[in-house]
Amino acid sequence: MSTPTPIDRDELETELGIIAMFQAQYLHKISQGNTNAAVLQRPAIVKARKLALASSLARETKRSFEEVMQEVELGFMVQLRRILARDAKDDPVLKGLKTIVVVDGDGEVCGICLEEMKQGCETKAMDCKHRFHPSCIFQWLSRKKNTCPLCRHQMQIH
Repeated sequence: MSTPTPIDRDELETELGIIAMFQAQYLHKISQGNTNAAVLQRPAIVKARKLALASSLARETKRSFEEVMQEVELGFMVQLRRILARDAKDDPVLKGLKTIVVVDGDGEVCGICLEEMKQGCETKAMDCKHRFHPSCIFQWLSRKKNTCPLCRHQMQIH
């Protein structure tokens, strides 16, 4: 019986990146209204791949499954966030928004998530001057709502 080759950090990052891309594609399809059976099976596939990866790593490293699963989940979320942030940055709707960095951190909050926008935080401003976290406004606008979530100002899409 051969001994399995241990997974190194690069391989782990690659596998988590593949799983995260699969999840990002699922989120995109759902946001476009695609709810066929194949699309709806994706969350179960993502979960199964994360469980298999964590199980394999736990055996290889002789660590508890729970500890390794937390590490896999964290790595997955980091990879998914990178993918979604990259997609958001290239989105034509977001390109029409102005980027403004919070200078004084005076307690202004994002009108979508209601979290304070801290000093140095990058925000996206609509024509009506309301500002939001880039990920928050991306989610709002990706639902085909081209209005400000606060004042319902109609956004001009270029």
